[in-house]
Amino acid sequence: MAFEDDVLTIFVIYTLALVPIPLLIIQFTFRPELRWISAVYGYSVILCAVGWEIWWTFGILNGDPVSVRRESETLNKFIPQSINWLVNSLADGTVCLLGILLLSLYRAKPLAKCSLIDFLVLYIWFNFQDILAGALLFANQLDTGTLSLAPFAPFHVTWNPVAMIGPVAINIELPWLITPFFWYPGALYLRSLYPVHSIQRGGNDVRVSGSQDRSQDRRGQFDNFTEYVALTQYV
Repeated sequence: MAFEDDVLTIFVIYTLALVPIPLLIIQFTFRPELRWISAVYGYSVILCAVGWEIWWTFGILNGDPVSVRRESETLNKFIPQSINWLVNSLADGTVCLLGILLLSLYRAKPLAKCSLIDFLVLYIWFNFQDILAGALLFANQLDTGTLSLAPFAPFHVTWNPVAMIGPVAINIELPWLITPFFWYPGALYLRSLYPVHSIQRGGNDVRVSGSQDRSQDRRGQFDNFTEYVALTQYV
């Protein structure tokens, strides 16, 4: 079963890491009003990489590199240490995108404003998925060695509870316990940089994303120059 578990781990990680990228490129190109999602995704990847993934991959501070902690040569071959931090960070970014999708189930404009309810939903989601990932995907990377300390994992916890779904090392929970407090305000700020404004033209709304280039000539979209001036003061 070990080989089958490794194959599942490789498939899930690479799917989470790679599938969103072409979708975000298409969205960025054809849906300018949603470009803030790509910005939040990039921020998420960087936050997770700097917060813990780079540190854990290379065992930078009082830890062992992932190639030592893994008992599986299959994982070391298909997710080598040199790119492990990047692949995992991209997958973490997808987890954050799924958090936005979760908010969109009950918010018409997710991350449009600060909300304690939204924060709690994201906090629960981030930690719930991490428990599942630790138990189902990464258990074979925690059998030996020690995780490095990291900005979002500043200390080691020796207490490792055993959940019904399998062994879960509490140390891998630390980053996602901390991450929401940095991710949520950063995501709100990036969302605020991409507002969508509208003006009335012939009874219809003309919507333009605030992320569009100010220098772009949009006069052809309007019946007269007055409408053009009225719009450009917002974007």
